[in-house]
Amino acid sequence: MIIKNEFYQVEIICDEQYMIDSSNNRKYDIILNPKQYTKNDMYNVSCIEVKGKNTYRLALIGNFYSYPENCAILEDKKLIVLKNYDIYIIDLESMNLIEEYQVEDMACNFGIYRIDDGYIVHGEMEIKKLDFNFNKVWGFYGRDIFVSMNNKKAFEISNNKIKLYDFEDNYYELDFNGNEI
Repeated sequence: MIIKNEFYQVEIICDEQYMIDSSNNRKYDIILNPKQYTKNDMYNVSCIEVKGKNTYRLALIGNFYSYPENCAILEDKKLIVLKNYDIYIIDLESMNLIEEYQVEDMACNFGIYRIDDGYIVHGEMEIKKLDFNFNKVWGFYGRDIFVSMNNKKAFEISNNKIKLYDFEDNYYELDFNGNEI
């Protein structure tokens, strides 16, 4: 995933070779491990390469069920990263983790998207809207999980609508207030 604005270009990939406490890891300028995962835990490492006023590479260690696509939003000089249930806010100037939030859910969260008045989170079982303080505004559940087995896009935002397919191929359209259209 590559995102950019007038200040930074950020590339995020999954570092599948990273092992906590190993001396054979890729070189990182900063390693962030907010939940204090150990080498005995199941975890996922996002390699975040930042190019801008400062150019560096940081490792963000988080929940094992995290995905590198659609996992981040670049807002001015801050990077918002979704790692399943956790949302991390990284100040790209200081290279520090400045805030973290938890998204309540019974299943995995795949992606986060910015809209005019908050964020939409694509979860396996629930589509939810968060406000700018990451409080849940509404949630929507379908008849099955929001993944597609027939190459249809399970989740799409277009024309102020959220378009969804579930595992059973049921189709849904939502407005940004969580109402089914």
